[in-house]
Formats: sequence, structure tokens, C-alpha cells
Amino acid sequence: MKGRRMFSERQILCILEEYKRGGLSSVQICKKYCISETRFYQWWFRYQHWSWAEILVLRALRRENARLRRAITAMQRPSLN
Repeated sequence: MKGRRMFSERQILCILEEYKRGGLSSVQICKKYCISETRFYQWWFRYQHWSWAEILVLRALRRENARLRRAITAMQRPSLN
């Protein structure tokens, strides 16, 4: 059984950019990085229109949203005094 390799979003985008440049087919890319074609196409449909800068902005927005949700939850809790 092969161990599952985790790729960062940056690595995924680099792999997809390599595919977009047209040097290798999707099958060759999958073999090179030891990923399944299913995984490759999941990445493709998820990240094909995103740049690294946009992903960084999205991450920042998600962190801010999580922080605000925690603040709202804390304000709604009844006081224990």
C-alpha cells in the first residue's frame, strides 16, 4: 500500500501550470508526481481558474471569517457570573 502524499496548494498549482504549458499529458503528469488521474482532475476542476495570489486572499478571508464567527459565538454565550 502506498502512503498518501500531501501536496500544498502551491505545489498543486505548480503541477497544474506544468500541465497547462503543454509539455506533458495528464497521464505523464500523474506518473511523474505519483497521483491518480482522478486526483489530478479533481485539482484541475478546483484550481484551474485560480492564481496563487487569489488563493492567498481567499485564505485570509477564511481566517477572518472564522475569527468573526468565534467572536459572535463568544458574545452570544450567557455570562456565568
